[in-house]
Amino acid sequence: MNEDYVARALGDLEGTVRGMSEQWRRQDESANAGRRGVYERLDALTQQVMRMSANFEGVAQDVAELKNDIETEVMPTIDAVKMAAAKQAGALSAGKIFWSFMVGVAGAVGFAIHEVLQYLKK
Repeated sequence: MNEDYVARALGDLEGTVRGMSEQWRRQDESANAGRRGVYERLDALTQQVMRMSANFEGVAQDVAELKNDIETEVMPTIDAVKMAAAKQAGALSAGKIFWSFMVGVAGAVGFAIHEVLQYLKK
C-alpha cells in the first residue's frame, strides 16, 4: 500500500509537472506572438515616422523657398505701397498747411484793406 501511495503521488506530481510545462509552453507561445505583434506594429510605426520625416523636410524646404520669395518679391511691393501712403499723407498735410496759410494771408490782406478803407474814409 505504501508503494501504491508513492506511485500515485509520483504520478500526480508527474501530471502536475506536465501540466505546468504545457501551461508554460502555451504562455511562452502567447508571449512570443504578442511580442511579434508589437514588433510588427513598431516596424509599421517606424516606417510611418520616416515617411513623415521625409515629408516634413520637404515642407520645411518649401517654407524656406516661400520665405525667400516673399522677401525678394513681395516685400519690395509692400514697402513701395507703404512709401506711397506716407507720401500721400505728407502731401495731404502739406496741402492743409498751405491752404491754412493762404486763408490766413487772405484774411490779413482783407483786414488790411478794410483798415486802409476805414482810414481813408475819415
